[in-house]
Amino acid sequence: MELDLRPNGKLPIEYCRYISEIEEPTRLKYNEYTSNLITSNSIKSMGWFNRLTCRNTHLSNLLHCFCRIELLKYALAANKGIDRVRVDSFGMYKASQRIVKSMNSGATVVLSKSNSVNSSPISNFLKSCYKLANSFIWPKLFGVKKIPNEKIIYLDTFLFIDSFDANNTYQDRYYPGIEKLVKDKNKIWYSPTLIGINHPKNFYHLFKAIRSSSKQFLIKEEWLKFSDYISAIFLSFTLTRTITSIPLLDNLKIEELVNEEIRKDKFSMDIINPILIYLFIKRLKMSNIEIELVVDWNENQVIDRALIMGIRKFYSDTRIHGYQGYIVPDFYACKDPTVIEYESKTLPDEIFVIGKKFIEDKKKYCSSLSVSVAPAFRFSEIKKIKREPKKISNTIILILPISIKESKEIINIGLKLNKLIGNEYDFYLKQHPTYTREKLFKVFPEIKNSSIKILNKGLYSLLSETKLLISSSSSVCIEASIIGIKVAIIGSRSGPAMNPLKALEGFTNWQVCYTEKEVLNLLLSPTIKVNIETEDYLSSVQFSSLLQS
Repeated sequence: MELDLRPNGKLPIEYCRYISEIEEPTRLKYNEYTSNLITSNSIKSMGWFNRLTCRNTHLSNLLHCFCRIELLKYALAANKGIDRVRVDSFGMYKASQRIVKSMNSGATVVLSKSNSVNSSPISNFLKSCYKLANSFIWPKLFGVKKIPNEKIIYLDTFLFIDSFDANNTYQDRYYPGIEKLVKDKNKIWYSPTLIGINHPKNFYHLFKAIRSSSKQFLIKEEWLKFSDYISAIFLSFTLTRTITSIPLLDNLKIEELVNEEIRKDKFSMDIINPILIYLFIKRLKMSNIEIELVVDWNENQVIDRALIMGIRKFYSDTRIHGYQGYIVPDFYACKDPTVIEYESKTLPDEIFVIGKKFIEDKKKYCSSLSVSVAPAFRFSEIKKIKREPKKISNTIILILPISIKESKEIINIGLKLNKLIGNEYDFYLKQHPTYTREKLFKVFPEIKNSSIKILNKGLYSLLSETKLLISSSSSVCIEASIIGIKVAIIGSRSGPAMNPLKALEGFTNWQVCYTEKEVLNLLLSPTIKVNIETEDYLSSVQFSSLLQS
């Protein structure tokens, strides 16, 4: 029997359930390993921008690999008849060989060619130079730099291609309604990271919208100098050389796995971006811009660290509030700070969560954190929905997360389910905001010829009559569950299930599903009434200190 440990491989459902069960203890081990790596390499200053220090599971594969290593040990120890182990990275190949040898197994480890995007230093360098050239040239041609003339509240956010509507009105996905918390809304300046803005036409349309917007924006690309980009490219190589000591994992040598992660960072935008954010804060200080308060959309990523470290360096008296306005699976390890991050001052002065039920959970790895409650800005619409049993129709919605791999698994099961019951149910699909419709059809061409309808707007009005929501990772899962919609979390066939509802008390109308038949059984099962106090999870508190310096 072959055990396929590739990221795009397919495991037996039995193993999928097992790897989901052991994800939490493996994550604790991963946190400890990361702390040991930081300590053994005396990481400081911009060394914190290395992906290995961050625990961002969208950026680093290390926790995924740790889970697969634990699965391999289990399968070999249980005498499951494993005679071949298939992997697609040299790091996993060497680690798997050592495990097979230590457990006296006769299994053969096979290294297959990876289908992942090339991330060699040369490839990274060429891609980064192209993106940096666009970031340097077009904002200076199309943009109109606005300069604050009084103290500001710096609001960290993100801009996408569709962040402005046809009338150039800003569609705030992160802090809708935040201006109600401050007397003078002119003090708020949005400072975005640009997502998916890579081509001249993207910059032109974006800056045209910004010029027409009533909101005030600090665009870092308008402030950075040519020398900043050169410095960032140089540092993106030298900073990766700060990690030379590689700890063992339970006495297992994994230096090849770690070196693969280091190699991915060299000259990549993943490490260049935080460097540029740090230098941007320096440019603001040099221009005598006064910052009264910083609100960081905090996921504890390297870009968050760059903002925090820049403010601490150049605006030492300015308070930093980290707003975590999202609900995602605990597998996204970086969202929950650790002691070493707290002691190294890479965290905000105070973290704000969107419900009192999340306060203690946020302190689970570091009890010293200061955690408070702020309004759940993004979730205000869900509280307006009134579900009436007689108005619930045969509607099923597929919500795609940011991960292409997870989205493919959701679409695959959605299409199979549609073939079974498509004559009785209406199927809708909501794409992630990082995808245009053109990109959606390019990445998932099978949707184009299906009867599944693409939903661009009106998600919340449709939720009021929906019977089933199919997704994984997405925060919409909690919104649907709170108002009584059944939620099918599509489990991964190559790793742990990305379930944002798993650790939430009182949420019972969901199930992790691996096949369309399991989803159908959930759909046809009796509805369990959910008795949840919405305010505990999605706060509407109007007297938060989020914008108080």
